[in-house]
Amino acid sequence: MRIFFVTMICVCSLLGADNPKQKLQTLLDSKQIPAKVLSTQEVGHNLLAVVLEHNQNGEQIMLFSSSDGEVLFNVGELMWSEDNAFLTKFDRIQTEFTNAQKAKVDTKAIKLFDTYKDQVITFKAKKPTQKTIYIISDPMCPYCLKEFEKLSSRLESSNVAMLVVGFLGENSIKKASEIFDKKTNDESKNLALLTTIYDREYKPKDLQNQKVLEISKAVAQAGVHSVPYIIESK
Repeated sequence: MRIFFVTMICVCSLLGADNPKQKLQTLLDSKQIPAKVLSTQEVGHNLLAVVLEHNQNGEQIMLFSSSDGEVLFNVGELMWSEDNAFLTKFDRIQTEFTNAQKAKVDTKAIKLFDTYKDQVITFKAKKPTQKTIYIISDPMCPYCLKEFEKLSSRLESSNVAMLVVGFLGENSIKKASEIFDKKTNDESKNLALLTTIYDREYKPKDLQNQKVLEISKAVAQAGVHSVPYIIESK
């Protein structure tokens, strides 16, 4: 048995629409939500998985609806059901959607490592390999610090490429700016630089490199909204 929590977004009775997809689109339009219904998929127990695409930025999300298309809602982490086949299908649909969305973001994000190659900090694996781990990181993020502390173990089997952003406020921008200003082509010096600046007690210099703002904006537009963001090449 699994626990389920449902948050209702909107409920609306719509007459005259030919199918659930049309009803859902009419519902979105009536609420002035700038999104298009891309697809619906039966989940079971009179539920549909619904994929919406934002009209302006193209980002996609998955919501759920009643099979008649009259109720649209978001699903949280908690669920109760004795129907294991339903739970398995529900999980599979969500996982497939999440993986597909991450693959799209990964493709866009990796291109930024080429676009901003002068700002990327690279570390070679301890043994020759074609594998590279791409990491988008913020020097003020505690989880990014934990990821940075794994660098040595990462290098056992993979190259590492880091792109630093300033997502988390003024000190993030200052720290990232200092990294950009001081980075070199020497791995050991770059490692020492990152170790110093990622330290929680480090007080950054009053700098603002415009590339930090540009890269941070480009990363967000690619669909990366949290850090560390990690992509492992095959």
